[in-house]
Amino acid sequence: MLVSFCRLAYPKSLRMTIEADDTDDEDSDGTPVVFLSSSLHNSKEHHMDGRFPPSPAVLKLPLHFAQAIMYLLQSYPKYVRVDSIPMSVPSFAEHTGSGDEDEEDATSSEQSQRSALLVTIWQSGLLTTKK
Repeated sequence: MLVSFCRLAYPKSLRMTIEADDTDDEDSDGTPVVFLSSSLHNSKEHHMDGRFPPSPAVLKLPLHFAQAIMYLLQSYPKYVRVDSIPMSVPSFAEHTGSGDEDEEDATSSEQSQRSALLVTIWQSGLLTTKK
């Protein structure tokens, strides 16, 4: 059975920023992206000892995920229905200039993008789920 509800596991250890992508990645081009930083996996020394600067784990995500992440942050501590998480996905028509994308394709793309975001956050240990 698929997961029906989810919430962020440790929202107080998260920080979301939207910045130009100036990372050293080969696909960075200066366009805005979402950086989701977490100190959850820092060692005890990073949490308890001032000698070590924190080194948060950072997820770099497409800008269209920002609304969904804010929704999850603001919904805590409630579990939310997965299908209620808002997702604004750039349409095929926006990329090609054609208006050929139908509603079914848009819904499928939205579900696919929502799943991709949630799996990414879950794999980082930052999302809990329930049926």
